[in-house]
Amino acid sequence: MNYKYWPYDELNIEYDSTNSLLSLALPWIKIKANLIEEDKLALASITSRMRSGQVSADDIDNFSRLLENFKQYPVFYILPQNKIGDQFHTMGKPFFNDSILKTLENMSDIEKNLEGINKKKTKELQEVITKNDFIKFPEDTIEAFHKQIP
Repeated sequence: MNYKYWPYDELNIEYDSTNSLLSLALPWIKIKANLIEEDKLALASITSRMRSGQVSADDIDNFSRLLENFKQYPVFYILPQNKIGDQFHTMGKPFFNDSILKTLENMSDIEKNLEGINKKKTKELQEVITKNDFIKFPEDTIEAFHKQIP
């Protein structure tokens, strides 16, 4: 499998061109290695972008090319990748199948029905409010209630 690598934030890369010596430094490890000719272009791109603070996802291939030489050291993240043809499964069944699609369609129908019910209930409440058709208590009940309150 061809992995993609991304350096830890703390990674400091230096290159001594006279000796073709590459130095990788992190708070927990320091590595010095000879740089092969094929990696010099990747290194030049990476170091100039790191100095200018312009590192972006466009640099993944260059970082991967350089850092794959240091697989045995803790200097990078392995980036997640999609594989063509992957299927997600749960409990031995395909994750996204016809039953889930039907459930989603049913939920959509239920939502539409609820919207209709809510509109109907709202209209009924508006009619009650405009008619002032509230529950009315007999006057003596209200007076008896007020007498109980000190």
